Amino acid sequence: MSDKKWFPLESNPEVINNYIKSLGVVGTKIQFCDVFGMDEELLQMVPQPSHAVLFLFPITKNNDEWVRKQLDDIKEKGQTLSENVWFMRQTIGNACGTVGICHALVNNKDKMEFNEGFITSLIKETEGKTPAERAQFLESDDKIEEAQGTAAQQGQTENQHIDAKINLHFICYVTKDGHLYELDGRKPCPVNCGPSSEATLLKDTAAYVKQYMSLDPDELNFTLVSLSSV
Repeated sequence: MSDKKWFPLESNPEVINNYIKSLGVVGTKIQFCDVFGMDEELLQMVPQPSHAVLFLFPITKNNDEWVRKQLDDIKEKGQTLSENVWFMRQTIGNACGTVGICHALVNNKDKMEFNEGFITSLIKETEGKTPAERAQFLESDDKIEEAQGTAAQQGQTENQHIDAKINLHFICYVTKDGHLYELDGRKPCPVNCGPSSEATLLKDTAAYVKQYMSLDPDELNFTLVSLSSV
């Protein structure tokens, strides 16, 4: 992790949709939408299909320990990873929102239209690069830092000092080649979460993230946002 820090993004679809326009997303056929709850009837209210899901959760001792065990298990037993999953690391403080959005957009580049903006540059310039090299590309781009800063100021929560201690973290879930993948820039690689499909992405993600929620049942700061066809 570098010493660089950005102002944090809010888990707010309106803010995020304005932000992705500044990154080069064209049109409004695919947008981020609120997910109002994990129950089946609430999930059915979300526009479908869902192409990616952003999950915001509090970083705690309990889920840090769970993640360590998860990564140790992957190191010991290995996992199946599709070569079609696009993944990058996070090296900038408070940049998890942008990293999650990049994961959502780039892994759905075949479904979306981009102009010659940041996302197009990210795709072209980091093709074949390592996750760490993709992180370096993000870190070296001053315009994306400015764009996230602008988006951060548009949120409904009170603006915080850039050095404030933030314990909330964005990660992204996508499906590739019949499996659900968790894309967390803090981790060294994607995590295969099991069989899934675009038709069941949202339902499968909701079921999976309940593991995080069960670790800290008294925490309330959990949100899901779906990248959906609308």
